[in-house]
Order: sequence, then structure tokens, then C-alpha cells
Amino acid sequence: MATGRGGSGVERSSPQTGKDAASSCGEAAEFVDPARSADQLVWAGLLVTGGKSVPIALPKYQLSLVVIMIMPRTNFKSIDEYIAAQPDLLQDVLRRVRKTIQSALPDAEETISYQIPTYKLHGRAVIYFAGWKQHYSLYPASDRLVATFKNELAEYRITKGTIRFPLDDQVPVKLIGRVAKFRANEQLEHTRANAAQKERKLGL
Repeated sequence: MATGRGGSGVERSSPQTGKDAASSCGEAAEFVDPARSADQLVWAGLLVTGGKSVPIALPKYQLSLVVIMIMPRTNFKSIDEYIAAQPDLLQDVLRRVRKTIQSALPDAEETISYQIPTYKLHGRAVIYFAGWKQHYSLYPASDRLVATFKNELAEYRITKGTIRFPLDDQVPVKLIGRVAKFRANEQLEHTRANAAQKERKLGL
């Protein structure tokens, strides 16, 4: 693979697909589009890790929502493993976030997708969470979700479909529960809309 250095002194490598880049560089990336499946999207983007920048496949769909996670390479098999691998302070916070989402979505399947905790309903991802050095995040935050919870989310940083909560604040349990339920309903609406569209195309 050919590599070189740009003006910033960051080492650059040739493009890879999303999965290849994630595998070779220890990166994780997840992309959620409430209206389309990933294989319908156009791809372009970049991940950065350890001083290297790697072109990677990112969805580009009039960017209403893109979720990108960058973290050390791991092989978590469960949410328990994911939380146990975090610092003690972060573990306590993530356990409370997990319990809140479980209560809000009792029928959701808990799993690990792209190496972060994921909740699925009817086989489709509804909401994700992840812990970081100084914050924890919820994904995805669609434009509609952000507009609906505009007042409640005003004090938090929201970028590219990500809601960031500072670690030194109290976990907003009620807000997280409402966001989880909203995402479940949002996903259900999109699933129904897609099904109706398919029926129309088939003339049913």
C-alpha cells in the first residue's frame, strides 16, 4: 500500500473499504440512515488513528445523519465485556445508561455492533451508546429527534448525529429513556414506510 505525508505531516494511505479499514486500523464505524439501507448509499470519508489518516467508506445521503466512532481495536462479544473494559468511573455511568435503555426498550435485543453497545428491534438497530475519555454518547440523533428534544438537548453538544453527555454531569435518565423510545418509534415508522413503498412498486 502506497503511503505519503500531506502538508499537515499526517501519514496518509491509499483508500480502503469501510470494513477493510476498520479491520486493519483497529477502527470502528457505524452509519445509520433512518430511510435507506446502507447498500443504497454513496460512500466517501476518512478515519484518523494513531497519526494516520485512512480513507474509508462513509455513507453520504444529503448528510442528515452520519455516525462515526473511532476507538482502539477490540473484540467485545457482549455489552458486559464492553463496559468492563472501561475505567471505573465510566463503567458506573454506562451501566446506568444501559439500564435506562433496557427499561425504555424492554423488547430490544442487546448486542455489539462495530464494537459498541447496540439495541435492535425486529433486527434493525435502534440506538447505540459508547463511552469516551470525557463523555459518553448516544447515536443516532436524526434532525427530527434533535428538533423534538430541542430544549432538553440545548445544554449538550450534538454533532453529525451524535449526542455527547459530559461525564461530570448527572446521567439524564428521563431524557435518555425518551430518546430511546423516540428512536424506536422513528425506526418503526421508516420500516413501515419502506414496506409500503415496496408494495406500491409491486402494485399490491
